[in-house]
Amino acid sequence: MANIKETSEALNFGFDILDLYTEVFSDKKIQIDDLSPVLELIMGAPQAINGAENIIKELMDLDDAERMQLKQLIADRFNISYDEAEPHYEQIMFDVLSLTASITNLFKLKNKITDESS
Repeated sequence: MANIKETSEALNFGFDILDLYTEVFSDKKIQIDDLSPVLELIMGAPQAINGAENIIKELMDLDDAERMQLKQLIADRFNISYDEAEPHYEQIMFDVLSLTASITNLFKLKNKITDESS
């Protein structure tokens, strides 16, 4: 049984970004009042990003209880039923795996370039 801490944090961070976008751009204007929620999100970014390299490991080792936890996270976050969360869970897991792999590869490439120039 894998720990799904990093996956849960990354999902919540992604959902927070969507919430912020909706909140900030709901009036189609960016104002000084919008700065506070943006800063709040930025301050939470390190927690969501640190350990991102473990997300793929977590997702590849999910057991049924962890799948249920992640589906429940989605259901709770969007105030929908567990059954309604099911198709979204499947797509999100596919997208998270793909995005995490791409970002991890970019960081590896960046580190390789940095190491070679040292």
